[in-house]
Amino acid sequence: MFNLLIVDDEIHVVNGLIAELDIAKLEISEVFKAFNVRQAIEIIQHQKIDIMLCDIEMPQGTGLELLEWVNENSPGIQTIFLTSHADFRYVKKAMNLGGLEYLLKPVPDDELEQSIEKAKARLSQSHQVNKLERLWSSNHPSIIESFWTELLQQKIASTPAAIQRELEERNIPISEGMVFLPILISVRRWHKALTIRDEKIMEYALKKSGWELIAGIEQGVQIIPVDRGCLLFILPFESDRVDDGMLDELLENCKTYVDSCHQYFYCDLSCYIGNMVEIHQIVDTFLQIRKFQSNNVIHDNTVFLLTGSSYYEEIHIPMPDMSPWAVMLKNGMKEQVIEEINKYWNERIALNEVDALALQQFHQNFLQTVYFVMLSTGKTANELFGDSFTMELSRNVMNSLADLKRWIEHILNSVMGKGKSERRPHEIVDNIKQFIIAHLDQSDLSREEIAQHAFLNPDYLARIFKKETGLSLMEYLLQERMKLAKELLLKSEMSVGEIACAVGYSHFSHFSKMFKKQTGYNPNEYRQANKQL
Repeated sequence: MFNLLIVDDEIHVVNGLIAELDIAKLEISEVFKAFNVRQAIEIIQHQKIDIMLCDIEMPQGTGLELLEWVNENSPGIQTIFLTSHADFRYVKKAMNLGGLEYLLKPVPDDELEQSIEKAKARLSQSHQVNKLERLWSSNHPSIIESFWTELLQQKIASTPAAIQRELEERNIPISEGMVFLPILISVRRWHKALTIRDEKIMEYALKKSGWELIAGIEQGVQIIPVDRGCLLFILPFESDRVDDGMLDELLENCKTYVDSCHQYFYCDLSCYIGNMVEIHQIVDTFLQIRKFQSNNVIHDNTVFLLTGSSYYEEIHIPMPDMSPWAVMLKNGMKEQVIEEINKYWNERIALNEVDALALQQFHQNFLQTVYFVMLSTGKTANELFGDSFTMELSRNVMNSLADLKRWIEHILNSVMGKGKSERRPHEIVDNIKQFIIAHLDQSDLSREEIAQHAFLNPDYLARIFKKETGLSLMEYLLQERMKLAKELLLKSEMSVGEIACAVGYSHFSHFSKMFKKQTGYNPNEYRQANKQL
């Protein structure tokens, strides 16, 4: 039931409205009357008012002035203006102040009732939002984020019983009728050269923009860092309140988000909207989205609405015979080879036969062709692939067809060009430093993996790194992780849990322990102590 306040300086108008309205049908429990702004304010201060019908022009203060006061002191009230003046200035100000409707007297009964029903719908929506907000915001965000992270990493079994047990142990309230919509945001590439610190800041900007453009008024939304440049939004809904209009609006919001991020954050990205599912189905849905994302190697800056039980079906894609290409390359016919490569991929695109597996197979076969050509040129793999730029291109080669083509052109230029001189130790160390800094968020980064990317023996790399820097590889890795963590603690609003993931720690407690060992403070103490300086 709802309480209604009618504000008008003409007594007969107030009484007429009360007489004409079907109070029972409109679910109005009590009607209050005020004949000026002062009386209206007094009633609002002492009574719970849901809907206000208000005249604009009154002798002792206007309805617009009253709405300004309401916005500051009782913002939940839905206001419908009734006036005898069709003045656009009034209409504009009323709407700017948040007025729900602007009706001209005399108002037909059905039109007034429709406006009141609209106000009731707005109130019901607001009450539902508040209910979700109370359920979720009463719990510490890092506890909730930890739950979702462990669920997605399958450290929590995806059964209703196991999930319910974890929710109860962590005191996380999720109602029985709640369903969840996963939305994956994946950044393919940045159009500007970014340090790892710059990239973290940009990812934080993507997250904040997502709160505003995708989450909107929905409360309890979780944003989980999944991978480098990859965020998962989990939107909760009451199952009985989901409708097609809501999903259509969400789809448009996602398109606006992708367009805005592409324009203002200088990146190519895509958005994948999954099925709305119950909590025990979220992992399977997430894995299906990830599979589709990994196989989207063509389309950038696109929103995909994924429905059905299977998002992606594997297909067999024939590989080209590359032996003629090797002969062509030996004879200096680089441009003809590139032309043949483009022709092959254009044919595959026309048949919709391009996925991550095709890129991987093509890349492996082409590498074999390149090695065969290198034998005749006298170049070594280290000369061709050992510099930081080539390593970065190699890491991204599976991201998209565009990245694969960029890598191919670079490699062919290197193979057909002059050989590089042997790198000096300080050049190797500089490249390794760049590699480590670019992978601080990789929790399992090891000495062997670092050496593999440099095409060097791990023991040899460890010796020259120690000689050049005075630090072991793992000591340098720890130093850079703590350096980035301190910067994020002071220069961002990221939670400590988010920062731990950003610097390569999957367990919050381990990160906190290592941080205190290095700085003498736990992360929260460090943030508070240094922000006060």
